[in-house]
Amino acid sequence: MVMDKKIVCPSCGAEFETDKVKCPFCGTIYYKAAEAEYMDKLEDVKEDLAELKDSAQTETKGQFKKVWKWLITVLVIFAAIGAAVLINEEKSKKKYEEKERQEYLWRSKNYPVWDELYDKGDYEQLITLYTQAAQEGHNMYNFSHNGFCDCLRQIKNAEDAIGEYESTGYGYSLEEVMYRELYLYELDYRNDISEEEYKYLDELRKPYLDDFNSRFGMSDEELEGFLKQLKDGRYIMYSDCRDYIEKKGIK
Repeated sequence: MVMDKKIVCPSCGAEFETDKVKCPFCGTIYYKAAEAEYMDKLEDVKEDLAELKDSAQTETKGQFKKVWKWLITVLVIFAAIGAAVLINEEKSKKKYEEKERQEYLWRSKNYPVWDELYDKGDYEQLITLYTQAAQEGHNMYNFSHNGFCDCLRQIKNAEDAIGEYESTGYGYSLEEVMYRELYLYELDYRNDISEEEYKYLDELRKPYLDDFNSRFGMSDEELEGFLKQLKDGRYIMYSDCRDYIEKKGIK
């Protein structure tokens, strides 16, 4: 049988086992055992700290993986959006280029015909083709006689509005007649027609301006209020025409 080692307390002379930190009789500390116990506890603390560090690293790695996955997901989404935008822009660019190519071919085919009609003075056929092209959505701003054709179309619109309103009493409203006749004054503010074209158009619009003055009886001040919109490059409003007609009680 192995007997535990004994030590004699230097204070009271009692015997006790060497693994005791202090004398059980007088409480005197046995420093060797106390030191051993301290070292054991220190070792336990070191082991706990090591486990905590490993746990923290494992948790940190887990959180890092989650953050990394989230970042990758976000980057993938942004990359997909960016790719979609680039593809859409490329499609839009190609669509625009194709439209411009078609317009170029259309102009190359039609403008020479229009120029020939203009030179021959066949304005009736010219304005028919010009109006049809406008209704189809073609851009004619770069046509050499666009200003002349546009004014000619306005005169034709006024003629149609007056003729249908007076013959049927419906189809074209009175405010639309007023609206279309007012736009005949735009001829005075255009800079895209020649002097010769102006004289021709001015003579052509006179009957409709006379109709306007007799039908609506505007004072110079009232007329100036509408024309200011044309001078400023703005549109005349149908609602303004309607309000004027109602205010004056014109039938």
